[in-house]
Amino acid sequence: MKSQMYLLSGVIADSSVLLATPAARAQLLALKAARREVPVTAGRSTMNSVLYRLLAGLALVIGCAGVASADSKCSNVNIQVTNEYRDPVKNAEVKIKVVDFKYWDKEDNKWRNEVTDNKRIGFGDTATWNKNLAYVGGEPGVKVKVYYKYSQPGSGGANWSAKYSKLSSAFKCTDGDAVKITVN
Repeated sequence: MKSQMYLLSGVIADSSVLLATPAARAQLLALKAARREVPVTAGRSTMNSVLYRLLAGLALVIGCAGVASADSKCSNVNIQVTNEYRDPVKNAEVKIKVVDFKYWDKEDNKWRNEVTDNKRIGFGDTATWNKNLAYVGGEPGVKVKVYYKYSQPGSGGANWSAKYSKLSSAFKCTDGDAVKITVN
């Protein structure tokens, strides 16, 4: 039987030695069946082909890693809401109650919910929430939407309006950002 050199699992081996063990024989037969045998004597074109395949695979892995990192968390974002809202009928200064937040994920083209406690803010006052916004770290075009209700004048805070919203300006989300929203 003619002996040939093969590259198997990163080890160059002689086919006559490989046939001596059943596991090696099975591996050699599987490679031959799949037509993945690479004779060492194939020359420079085979080595170039292997090198090009390796580089293409590496470029693919690096390219995918860059895409995955875009959906990182934006930590410690301070959302500052200032109340300058006046009752639309009586033009009276009123309290507002922040009831919800959402933020725009431009990359995934969707609104994401952010759970919040319902803080009441007097007229002229500012309240701050510290939030971690998932999936938008380093992304431009992020917007925060605050949902609020206002106290009906004369009710002493017992009657609240329907829910309204106010949208922030677009920003690039980086850790420690401050997003200011004035409700007016």
